Amino acid sequence: MPRPFSLVPLIAISSVLLGAAPALADSQLPVPPPPPPGEQAEPGTLSANPGSLSFSPIPYSSEGSHEGEQNESEELTVLNDPSGSTQIESVSISGPDASAFSVQWGNCEHDQLGPNNTCNMSIRFQPLAPGPKRAQLTIASNSASSPLVVPLEGTGLYGPRISLNSDQALLGEVTLGASVSHTIALTNTGDYPLGVQQAFRVSGTPLMFPVLSDTCSGQVVYPGAGCAVTVGFAPTTPGEKDASILFITSSSLPVTVVGIDGVGAQPAASAPSTPASLFTTAQSPPVPRTKPTSAWAQWHTLHNPGRIYATGGKTHPRRVASCPAHSRSCRAGRFQPERMRGRLGSRMR
Repeated sequence: MPRPFSLVPLIAISSVLLGAAPALADSQLPVPPPPPPGEQAEPGTLSANPGSLSFSPIPYSSEGSHEGEQNESEELTVLNDPSGSTQIESVSISGPDASAFSVQWGNCEHDQLGPNNTCNMSIRFQPLAPGPKRAQLTIASNSASSPLVVPLEGTGLYGPRISLNSDQALLGEVTLGASVSHTIALTNTGDYPLGVQQAFRVSGTPLMFPVLSDTCSGQVVYPGAGCAVTVGFAPTTPGEKDASILFITSSSLPVTVVGIDGVGAQPAASAPSTPASLFTTAQSPPVPRTKPTSAWAQWHTLHNPGRIYATGGKTHPRRVASCPAHSRSCRAGRFQPERMRGRLGSRMR
């Protein structure tokens, strides 16, 4: 009976063959031959990449600021050439503005770099006052070209500044059911972009002050530019109302508050318009009459100095009629303002 075929021997043989090949390094750098007996090996020469560090302008931070509040970091690589090993003895920062620069991580101090070896470090820029800043990073070693000097420069800015068209909005009295609006304009008068995280209402009675438009929240306002928030006031109950708009920003004062005040007022009761007092003056009949008049009839001139037409105590469009004197009322008489002529009863309602 034939024996079953097995893959185990083949796998074992393949593993031996594959493992027999020596592992190759990713890169093989030439190593200088050792010096003759009795002679000391010459150290290599250090170089930096980049050869100088220039930081972007950022707002300055006052003494005691929180770590990382306003700073920028740049990475620096120190390279040893292939001529020999180099011992780094010290790393320091000096110059007129040395306090604005520091080694953040990866200090190469006391490192020994073999031929073609490198070390990395990060240099941080955090100005403590506005204006241009300059210093130098000095790397001392046992190399004949020591020290290696890397220039450092940056500029401290004043930072973003918030300017508002008003720090309080007084909207006055507004009748219930009516509404008014007010626009709060924000301008960045600083020298660095301003980040506005959010503008929102708090305190008091914010529901009566709806935000009608907002071009600030979530925006970056560059120097010289601006944004605006428009709030309305629509009172639903009488009395004093107030709220506040809070701007959360990246300025040195992260919270800017604008107060809003208004008063809800009841609608005024409308008073009916009435004509001024009516009075008359007696006159003789103007023309001979074709029909004899009764003995008690007499011409009168009606004066209405008011602003509306009058008729028996009511208002009406213009209509003029004559009424006999001593009558109980003048139901047909409707008189316009100023002076009208007609027969008038002695009693007017």
